[in-house]
Amino acid sequence: MRRWNKVIFLGVTCLALAGCGKDRGDELAKDYQKNDELASDTSADADITGHLTYELISDSGITFTVDADATGGGKLAESHCYGAKPVEVDEAYLKEHVYTIFDEGTLQQVKPYEVCSQQELANRQNQLLQRQQELQLQTDTENSSVHAIWENGIQSDLETEDWLADQRDESMVTEETGKAIYTYEIADGITTSLARVDGEIDEIPYVYTCAYYDSNAYPYSSMRYMRYDMYSYEAKITVRPKTEEDAVEGLDIREAEAKADEFLAKLGYDDFTCFETGIGAKLVANEDAASMNPSTLNDCAYCFSYTRTRDGIPVAGTPGAYNFTFGIANQLPASEEVITVAVDVDGVAVADIQSAPYDVEETGIGIESVLTLEQVDAAAQNYMQKFEKTNAYADVHKIMIDRVELNYVYVCYTDGKCNVIPIWAYYGSTREGGKERYLFGVSAVDGQIVEGQYMYYLDLTFTV
Repeated sequence: MRRWNKVIFLGVTCLALAGCGKDRGDELAKDYQKNDELASDTSADADITGHLTYELISDSGITFTVDADATGGGKLAESHCYGAKPVEVDEAYLKEHVYTIFDEGTLQQVKPYEVCSQQELANRQNQLLQRQQELQLQTDTENSSVHAIWENGIQSDLETEDWLADQRDESMVTEETGKAIYTYEIADGITTSLARVDGEIDEIPYVYTCAYYDSNAYPYSSMRYMRYDMYSYEAKITVRPKTEEDAVEGLDIREAEAKADEFLAKLGYDDFTCFETGIGAKLVANEDAASMNPSTLNDCAYCFSYTRTRDGIPVAGTPGAYNFTFGIANQLPASEEVITVAVDVDGVAVADIQSAPYDVEETGIGIESVLTLEQVDAAAQNYMQKFEKTNAYADVHKIMIDRVELNYVYVCYTDGKCNVIPIWAYYGSTREGGKERYLFGVSAVDGQIVEGQYMYYLDLTFTV
């Protein structure tokens, strides 16, 4: 199995990719079985389950310890192969999928600070200071919590503008104004597009930001909907896996998840389901003057990570693994699509959307025959035996696999077509107590290996 060591430019892997057309019909049937060496021989109606337990030492010296139930096989009969394509985040996308989210009459296009001139930044600062003064004079407010969000948001906006003024690259500055999206070239054939939209969602002020990277490569984007008080270069929420004992004071977890579900449905992601729950913490000043630490992390939010679900089968994903891709030997990588929503006592604080969004066909090709679990795991063991270390695994000596389940993944081929196919996903960690991640998957149809390609070491926590 060949692995890739890719050059990352500004956190973006640059590889050639073309989108596929919709309604490809019979072409899909030819796409989903690429590996002729391993033919499926079990009816898709079979409920494939079992327990896997063994230890294997790879040629590169990594010890794989497998102790996992194989779950989800009962859904194989309902699985399909779907055509898909990454969606370009451009002005048309913003108008159709973003602008319509905001309350009528509240939307404002804001030129991203990264591409503003010094004079434009000064003008923006004056506008914010004037608005700040107006808020301070409003002593009788009907909704004190919303008033506080506005006040804290403007202060955070001012601080972020000041910070970006010192950090920005003068070569990015453009005199263009009034645009929905600002695009500039960062290298030959590689462009970055930035957008910001301010407005209200259900009468709560939010900021939408987008950074979209494209080349002759597969696209990647980072989109965020932030409640205005969360629009800050330092007001990040640090997310860790939730334990049974973890709880956020004053916040019911079921009500929080319902708010996250409702918010995503409003954004148009009603076919996404939560697959992991975390606890979010914010850095606050330490009130103990005698403490050696000037600040401490306080639990403040439940963080729900979502992935697309079709036929009751979720697409594989790993929260917090930015620039993570699914890869097949000699084919193109396909980025994952994971959304993390942080909910605190004031509602949805952040919706963090990683990867370029995909357009997935509504109708797929049914799966008629699949591999047995023994065939699947034989392909997995062959991959593990030949496992080659990349930079993300340079210091790893042991990989523990504790979960094997039926998932979908995105795959992209050199002929420019992309599919969503069913796989058996192997999940695990690289150290005791480490973060569980998608490691690799085995196609349920033909045994193709779909790697999890990480561009850096994945820590236990991440930020939104």
